[in-house]
Amino acid sequence: MKKLTVALLASLMIFSLGFSAWAQESATPQEVYDMVAKAAYLMGELGEDGLAAFNDPNGEFAWKDTYVIVTDCAQKKVVGHPVPQVRQMDPSVIKCKKTGRPILIMSCEETEKDDVQTNGYWGEYWWNKPGTEEVARKVSFTLPVAGTPWIVSAGIWNEDISLDELNAANK
Repeated sequence: MKKLTVALLASLMIFSLGFSAWAQESATPQEVYDMVAKAAYLMGELGEDGLAAFNDPNGEFAWKDTYVIVTDCAQKKVVGHPVPQVRQMDPSVIKCKKTGRPILIMSCEETEKDDVQTNGYWGEYWWNKPGTEEVARKVSFTLPVAGTPWIVSAGIWNEDISLDELNAANK
């Protein structure tokens, strides 16, 4: 009986928190693309007033097992993220676990390319899966917000899909 009670309490905690990497449905590349496009439009329309939507861990831009992040490339600063501590971090210390290169700085540099300005791009990096020490491949779609220093991006854990395939689909 004691084991059953513990199991029920654990299940209720997971359900009430709504956040468990193994219990969540995974976002698809299409969902990531659609949400990033929507995020870029929102930021283009609302400017800084739109940031609150990305800072809300229960908001529209935090779904399934991912979220949209907003980076200010001019200030080299995360300005929209559902975890407040990340917004306080220096993006140069958020590095790919495989290459050691700063992920957000690389994204800002990549979006300076002409073809990426309109179409965005899919990139990859390696990061710890939530709640584990396992380092895995994450693919991320990034789109600049026209006429601003901001980029918006979201990613998913995926070991199989090729970047060529993803980038061809969004051209």
